[in-house]
Amino acid sequence: MVNDARHAFLSIHFRAEIAAFHRQFGRVRYRKALTQLTSAMLIPVGERRFCTLQASRPQEVRCEKCRLDYVYISTRSATGSEVNPLFLSGGQADRVAAAQARARLEEAFEHAIDPVPCPGCGWFQSNLIAPARRMHLAILRKAGIWISIPGLILIFPFYMGHRVFPESTGTTVIYRILQAILTVALLLLPLRRFLGSRFEPNQLPAEERMRLGKTYAFTREAFRQLMTEARMADSAPRSGGQPKTQ
Repeated sequence: MVNDARHAFLSIHFRAEIAAFHRQFGRVRYRKALTQLTSAMLIPVGERRFCTLQASRPQEVRCEKCRLDYVYISTRSATGSEVNPLFLSGGQADRVAAAQARARLEEAFEHAIDPVPCPGCGWFQSNLIAPARRMHLAILRKAGIWISIPGLILIFPFYMGHRVFPESTGTTVIYRILQAILTVALLLLPLRRFLGSRFEPNQLPAEERMRLGKTYAFTREAFRQLMTEARMADSAPRSGGQPKTQ
């Protein structure tokens, strides 16, 4: 069992996620495409409408090491789209996009695995090792991608300037700098992959693993108690009703 202070914190922190689980789907958001569909004569002929669904659901796990049953909240989102030809059936396009997003969301939850260790002993289960390795040092992958894309765009004109005007010192210097930055950025991708493949989450300090588990997971008993409290809060009458008569 968690202590009273931690129980109160979890009740507040995960209130939105539990309510979203009761509703099955958290929020629905429709948005139109930024560009309209056009014909070969550049005449607008319709639009593509999008629907994004986001939901939170509990995932039950039994620890392989200490046999503790615990629960963590998994959140996923999915997007569907449908063409609205000639702008005539926006409602139908929205319904089709929502159905497509809902099907994709269900598929995402079928494979939803988050690297949340056991809150009792801090152990990462065997099926959590792969997602933990994918998340390890993910900032290196993001940095490599975000630096490489503008680097590839910028380096081409300076490369051409360096070839056409080799005597231009400024162009050559900028080209060499961009070349070095791009090389480092591209090397970050295989470096992150190599370091991630060698990462062993269960070799982290036990205190750190337990802290992660207690932050993102509940014992099954604590989760059931939170669910009961959420149902009672949802069914309780709202404050601010009619004033009492004398």
